[in-house]
Amino acid sequence: PVFKGCTKLAKLTIGNNVTILPNSAFNSCTKLATITMQTSTPPTLIGNSVFFGIASGAILYVPMGSKTNYMNYNTSSTYTSFFSSTGSTTDGARIIESTTAVKEINTVNAFVCRNSNNQIVISCNDVLIGKVSVYNMSGQLLINSRLDGTLTVLSRHLSTGVYIVIVDVNGNMIRKKIIIN
Repeated sequence: PVFKGCTKLAKLTIGNNVTILPNSAFNSCTKLATITMQTSTPPTLIGNSVFFGIASGAILYVPMGSKTNYMNYNTSSTYTSFFSSTGSTTDGARIIESTTAVKEINTVNAFVCRNSNNQIVISCNDVLIGKVSVYNMSGQLLINSRLDGTLTVLSRHLSTGVYIVIVDVNGNMIRKKIIIN
């Protein structure tokens, strides 16, 4: 799982085209406190530790009218074991129906971080056509790659240092500094 242990991940939007979340996908993302689902149908959870170890008091935002779908998804899944029938847990985590969970149009919503293998991970809500460029602090282009669907993991393992990642999707650019230590 590419986001497992990504301690800087604080919020996450899962697009309406996501149908499966693998076991431990967000395990030990200790600052993950806001999860927004854009689909009324809960993605299939593989295993029971998809959201294990996220922030206490986390909020799962779901589209209006779909809270019941998440609460009744599967009695052994993370949705119901993580959230009680009242929509909250003893640590304050809860499911909230919200219009903010509706997919926004004409926005680029990409998240960039490094995984435990010192690879750069780019996650987008939709399958977008774009490119990813990675530069070192001397301005040298190290990686120039196309986005690969909704999730791109750059295969090159980077050594210790500071890098600038530029994600260009349909002319909209996102710049992110990544530190590998």
